[in-house]
Amino acid sequence: MTTDVEAVPDAELVMAVTRGDTAALAVLYDRHAAVVYRAAFRRSGDRQLAEEVVQDVWLTLWDRAAMFDPGQGSLAG
Repeated sequence: MTTDVEAVPDAELVMAVTRGDTAALAVLYDRHAAVVYRAAFRRSGDRQLAEEVVQDVWLTLWDRAAMFDPGQGSLAG
């Protein structure tokens, strides 16, 4: 991974997550957690539930990062 984490594409960060790189997971969290939270909150109207959704999404990413295929779409999608 390069030193300028802002320049690292999501797909490269996900590959780092498959190798157990928690820093890469943190970068992805910083980039995308707010969007996931807003979507979950808009859908549910419940802050606690939205926070749980964010936690579940990142746990799933950690557990299943190897399943991500950038040819099928973006991580944000």
